Amino acid sequence: MYRFSALFPFPKLVVVISLLSLCLLFGSAQANKAADAAYEKGMKLFRKDRAKAFPYFQKAATGGNVDSMYWLGRMYANGYGPEVSNKLEPAARWFKEGAEQGNWRAMNYLGDLYKWGYIGYLHGGTGNTKAEDFEYAKKWYQKAADLGDTDSMYEIARMYEDGKLVAKDDVKALRWYQKAAELKNKYAMDAIIRLYSKEENTPDDGKQWFIKIASAGNTRAMIWLGDQERDGKLAIEWYKKAATHGNARGFVEIGEMFLRGDGVKQDAKEAAKWFQKAVDLGGANAMTDVAQAYRRGDGEKKYPQLAIQWYKKAIANGNRLGGAMGIGAMYLMGNGVPQNKKLADQWMDKTMMRPKTEKRRDTYEKDFQQSQCKAKQGGVAAMVQLGNCYERGKGVKRDYQKAIHWYKKAAYFGNDAAMVNLGSLYRAGDGVKQDYTQAMLWHQQAAIYGNTTAMYCIGEFYDKGLGVDKDIDVAVRWWTRAAQRGSLISIFALRKLEK
Repeated sequence: MYRFSALFPFPKLVVVISLLSLCLLFGSAQANKAADAAYEKGMKLFRKDRAKAFPYFQKAATGGNVDSMYWLGRMYANGYGPEVSNKLEPAARWFKEGAEQGNWRAMNYLGDLYKWGYIGYLHGGTGNTKAEDFEYAKKWYQKAADLGDTDSMYEIARMYEDGKLVAKDDVKALRWYQKAAELKNKYAMDAIIRLYSKEENTPDDGKQWFIKIASAGNTRAMIWLGDQERDGKLAIEWYKKAATHGNARGFVEIGEMFLRGDGVKQDAKEAAKWFQKAVDLGGANAMTDVAQAYRRGDGEKKYPQLAIQWYKKAIANGNRLGGAMGIGAMYLMGNGVPQNKKLADQWMDKTMMRPKTEKRRDTYEKDFQQSQCKAKQGGVAAMVQLGNCYERGKGVKRDYQKAIHWYKKAAYFGNDAAMVNLGSLYRAGDGVKQDYTQAMLWHQQAAIYGNTTAMYCIGEFYDKGLGVDKDIDVAVRWWTRAAQRGSLISIFALRKLEK
């Protein structure tokens, strides 16, 4: 009979290895459990005080928790806490780590960094001089999109629409927008409206898409459907739906139908009723829409006096720019009134006029008190407004340090306007030591969120060589990005270069 020791000559060694394996497995399980617990603690703190969440996300991420890798990257990228303010290099590394381990949020953010050229950190560059890499951006957007991320689907579509990845391809762009819209991405829905509206004859499936988008609550789609409807009653139904969802333009469109007799019996009094409903819903902005409707008239008859009356009401109710520009344009073109360039200039100059000093002071003090109250309750927009009050001395004594304090609080919550304001303060040296590097970093963070003012400012840094090597080509790239998103000041900068 064979003895046990004969069959297994090293029984003690086997037992030792087995015990070691069990210990390692147990230790690994415990480490994973600790990392998961740190992540949960970090998330709870993040909702209350983002800066305090940092050490917990750091512990969880280094312990292997993939979700924490994304959040730690966010902490670094957005400066959520003084000790991690605007450090894109570790942010990029943690996004890459999380993305490679399957976190779709990290994939999306990594795609953004490649798209904007900040991923230079991972290739030995400085981050703010590395050119964009659209191939890598698409790679990570594609991976995130495969996991169902609609923001990445939208970004891929944008790349095809802008012609930044391959030759411009609206068909592929539309296909990606549609995939995202099917999953309720609101930006994709707006993009579909924009693409279909480019065509003189909307494709066969166009109306069906507008109906889908309208059913998701998109009022622009409702207005479009009303515009296309030849049946007056059905058009009115679509316009009413838009107004019911808060778009006063719907009531304006119904008013115009009665003013023109378009699909309904012409009735100026009935038109006035609908215009009033629009104003009750949309305020001063709707007043300028009503003025425009009267200015256009019914094809044969215009209503210049009513147009001017509504433009003046818009001015009195706060829409100084729209109202004064509207009246100025009427006199400039002789639209229903005698052409008068002098009067046109006077009205257009009023867009720059300010209310009387005493009235302005009362308004500033009221704004300051309201902003202070809302900011202390956690309102991010109010934090920015309060910072602005302190920066400009509106309703309170000017205090740059307090302005910076409130801007930083808002920036920690991802507010891009606060980031731009901080960048401007560092650039000017107001309340802080002048620091072009810090200014650039804050503008870069805002640019990630799509802020066109930040994009223009970054272009200006390269144009003038402020804290970076002067590089007109890089400046042009930034101004072009901003111009494509409607930035007038960037358009003017590009035109100036052309001249």
